[in-house]
Amino acid sequence: MDIKTKMRPLIGTEWTDAGVFPFKELSTVNKEIKSIPGKGKVLPDTKEKIWKAFKECPYDKVRVVVIGMDPYHTVLKNGECVATGLCFQTSTADKMPPSLKRILKEIEDDCYTGEFDPERLEIPDNELWGPRLANQGVLMLNTALTVTQGSPGAHTKAWKPFTRKLIQTLDKEKKSLIWLLMGNHAKSFKDLIKNGEIVESGHPSPLNSKKTFLGSKPFSRVNEKLNNINSTKINW
Repeated sequence: MDIKTKMRPLIGTEWTDAGVFPFKELSTVNKEIKSIPGKGKVLPDTKEKIWKAFKECPYDKVRVVVIGMDPYHTVLKNGECVATGLCFQTSTADKMPPSLKRILKEIEDDCYTGEFDPERLEIPDNELWGPRLANQGVLMLNTALTVTQGSPGAHTKAWKPFTRKLIQTLDKEKKSLIWLLMGNHAKSFKDLIKNGEIVESGHPSPLNSKKTFLGSKPFSRVNEKLNNINSTKINW
């Protein structure tokens, strides 16, 4: 069975058949990961989660790309993997990571001040930033799709050729994409984007000492750019 056939149930036929998915670069990722020192558990803990960003947002639906770093590298005491496969999202609203807390706060201040959205009251906090957005055409892409438990950044180098090729190809084939780059790591891929529109902000982590995220209004700025190309806004 060739790699495209193996990947089809994980990422969907839209991605496998569109001619944009970097299968060649993917073929080297597992080899690179296996060569990394240490024997920690690879997270997310299922293939379905690793590729969830693509399966939840089919290629023909992509309008916005959010670039994160790598998955959360922790496992809860009950054995639950915190990472879901969507950048910044967590599997549970309990013990929510600080970065996601700040993302949700900025969305509230940026997009919903004085505006009531009853649908949001029915959605758990951790799911507000998740499939709800992917279903609207937001590709929630980590630059490394896996990580070693307890070792953030461990797989970043292994995934880099895959991610760079993917970003280049998406930008070339879907020229009207809006790219949301939060933090210096995401901005380091900026040189690959030649056609799409870019929205930048600081990283949402509270460790961002320059405080360039809260108040930066990145989500309404994405919607403004969508409006400029006559595309419907994202209900963040």
